[in-house]
Amino acid sequence: MHSQVERTILAGKYDPLHYFLRKFPGTEWSARYQEIEKVLGFDLPRNARECPAIFSMVVQ
Repeated sequence: MHSQVERTILAGKYDPLHYFLRKFPGTEWSARYQEIEKVLGFDLPRNARECPAIFSMVVQ
C-alpha cells in the first residue's frame, strides 16, 4: 500500500501525459505505446503491455 506522499509522487510521474491530454483538441486520442512513451519521456512498465486496461478510460 502506498502512502499519500508516494501516490502523489507516482501520479506526478504521469503529469506530462495529463497536460498533453488537457491540451489535446479532440475528445479521444488513440495512441500506440510508443506515442505515449514519447509524451511521457520514459518507457512504460512491462505490465502496461500485459494489461492494456490500465490505460483505458471512459469519461461520461
